[in-house]
Amino acid sequence: MEHFTDFTYYRDVFLGRLSEEEYNSAVVDAHAEIVSQTNGRTIPDEMQTAVKLCECVLVNAIAKHDESSKMLPDDISSVSNDDLRVTRNSADPAKARKQERRAICARYLQTPVNLMCRWV
Repeated sequence: MEHFTDFTYYRDVFLGRLSEEEYNSAVVDAHAEIVSQTNGRTIPDEMQTAVKLCECVLVNAIAKHDESSKMLPDDISSVSNDDLRVTRNSADPAKARKQERRAICARYLQTPVNLMCRWV
C-alpha cells in the first residue's frame, strides 16, 4: 500500500522523532484515516503538502496512543500503586481516539480545498 509520506519525509521534512519501526507501524492507520475522512477523494495538487502533514501528525498521535496503551490498556480506567495513581482522562478511549483523529484531519484537510466534505 502506498502512503502519502515515507519515513524519509517524516524524519527530514516533518522532523518526526519516531523510529522507522514505530513510523511503519502507525503510518498504515494514519493513511487509512485520511482515506476514510476524505471518502477516498483524489488529492488535488494544492492539498498535497497539507495531506502529508496530516499523515505525519496522525502517525505521532497513533504512536502515542500505542505507547500509552502498553502502560494502561483500554479496558482499565485507573491504576493505583501505593501513593501513585494513574487515571485515564476519557471514560471511552476508543471514542476519544476517534475524536482526536477527526480533529487532526479537520485541521489539515479543509483548506484551501475541503477534502472532508461528503457531498462532493
